[in-house]
Amino acid sequence: MTAGRSTRYGNRIVRTPRMPSAQGADRASGRQGADRLSRLKGANVLSGLTRSVRGLARRDDGNAIVEYLILGVLFLIPLVYVFLAVFAVQSTAYGVTAAAREAARAFVTAPTTTDGLTRACAAAAIALRNESADAFDCSTQLAVQCVTRDACAVSLAPGLMIRVVVRARAELPFLPGSLFGHPLGVDVSAQHDEVVDSFRAAG
Repeated sequence: MTAGRSTRYGNRIVRTPRMPSAQGADRASGRQGADRLSRLKGANVLSGLTRSVRGLARRDDGNAIVEYLILGVLFLIPLVYVFLAVFAVQSTAYGVTAAAREAARAFVTAPTTTDGLTRACAAAAIALRNESADAFDCSTQLAVQCVTRDACAVSLAPGLMIRVVVRARAELPFLPGSLFGHPLGVDVSAQHDEVVDSFRAAG
């Protein structure tokens, strides 16, 4: 703003302020417009950056979901297989335990050891029928022995304790029985002791 002019009224001097020129007003208006334009540009740049960051975040969220899904499947498959293998081995162990018990009970009811071996073999084969697809081999999977001081005679004496051992192999799921000549199953065995009835007449 420029100085105004002075007017004398008697002993008083009155100064009249001069209005700003049009050129100065235009300059002030231009500066305000430039400031407003710069603020708008800054706001637009900030908004664009915000949208870009949000877009990247959305894409990262989608990638993270896919990565978690893939990792979950990769970890889940071995875990499920371990559970299946444990169930297969445990099922065979239950079958072998039942086979040893039934074979021992069948053996002590026979009049002679020869008949006892036949009955024990049949009982063990029936007990393992649902646990193994292979036929039961009595010569390799069944063992009978006396655990008392007296040796097993042809006829079973009353009070004689018999021990029966049954062996089987648990096959692992989705794997062959052997690979390059090496078995892939798990060997399981069980034993059961049974006493010949003390009130049975000696043979």
